[in-house]
Amino acid sequence: MSTSLERDFTLPFPAAKVSEAMRSPALIEESERSRGARSVDIRTLVKTDAQHEYEIHTRVPAKTVKGLDPNKLEDDCVIVRWRLTDQVRSWQYAGPHKNMVDARGEDRLIEANGSTTIRFSMKIDVKIPLAGKLVAKMVASGFEENWPKYVRLIEKHCA
Repeated sequence: MSTSLERDFTLPFPAAKVSEAMRSPALIEESERSRGARSVDIRTLVKTDAQHEYEIHTRVPAKTVKGLDPNKLEDDCVIVRWRLTDQVRSWQYAGPHKNMVDARGEDRLIEANGSTTIRFSMKIDVKIPLAGKLVAKMVASGFEENWPKYVRLIEKHCA
């Protein structure tokens, strides 16, 4: 069962500054740790004037059908690709549940009058019979809860 979300948030900074903050290892680590990551390792794949690709490897509480299990840890991975020329970030979950969970997103930075609107979008498809729809909704609610917190982190790193 697939679930999709899209939300806009506007910050009083130019897109280049927002992009720089979002790609900052300090912001990435702070964001991951704020959501329970015990360790964060950012591995650069490509970095040019036109693109920035990296993997975010984390050690996180294990994901179960009932939610997170803080007593068990698992390695997780997200692949991030920035097209810097048009300020678009795409990401894809590549962790241990990737055969059952297809989670991906595309985030656009839209600049107007010195401010930037970040249009977050994500789609999740959980291939678990019966429980897939429930799991997808749980994951989507996590995005709904964490996007405003993430935007506050971006704002902090831009200031």
